Amino acid sequence: MTCWDHTATVYYRALYQATYSGLLQQLCRRILLDKEVHRVYHCLAVRQLAPRRNCLSAWLGQQACRGLLVGLTLLNYLASRRTLRTGGYGLARFCVAIATEYRRVEQMQQPGALLALPGSLPTPAGPASPAGAWQWPSQQLRAAR
Repeated sequence: MTCWDHTATVYYRALYQATYSGLLQQLCRRILLDKEVHRVYHCLAVRQLAPRRNCLSAWLGQQACRGLLVGLTLLNYLASRRTLRTGGYGLARFCVAIATEYRRVEQMQQPGALLALPGSLPTPAGPASPAGAWQWPSQQLRAAR
């Protein structure tokens, strides 16, 4: 999983919250759902490849990704701070949200860990909202192995 995926997930959540455009909100929902499915696929691939890597190369890869993530987080915040602030993400909240996403993905990559799939709660607009592939990824998650 690239470092961009963690920052993009938080960015699209902020963009969803910052806009009043129904079309843009649907696009954000669709992108977030696509990223979640990609995240699960990536974690499955990492599980398959992990036994082939030695501990040192795995640790070095993890540290390199963390370093890139810190730099990318700051760069993305500077480039998109108006959207992020409008969506309710100051610098601290943006960093915490990205760190939370990163930890969640690290946990899902562990052998035997549960993979989190998007839930099916109603969208923020209420029960009259359309349900389907564009539905907002909720905090409630289903587990799969």
